Amino acid sequence: MSTSNQPPAQHQPYPLPVPGPAPVKTGKRGNGLGIAALIVGGFALIGAFIPILNYIAGFVGLARSSRPSRSS
Repeated sequence: MSTSNQPPAQHQPYPLPVPGPAPVKTGKRGNGLGIAALIVGGFALIGAFIPILNYIAGFVGLARSSRPSRSS
């Protein structure tokens, strides 16, 4: 047998890689600090109008107290 009739040498295929560990699902993280800032800002906005309401009520009270009373 001559060497010219031999088929070319074939290499063994590479083995499949070993899979790594499955990823851990941690859940979607929320933006708690942003929500807290929104709530505190809303309370601050409401609180900013309280002095204005006090002034309005004071002026109405002064105006009504200077009027003569209607007693029957």
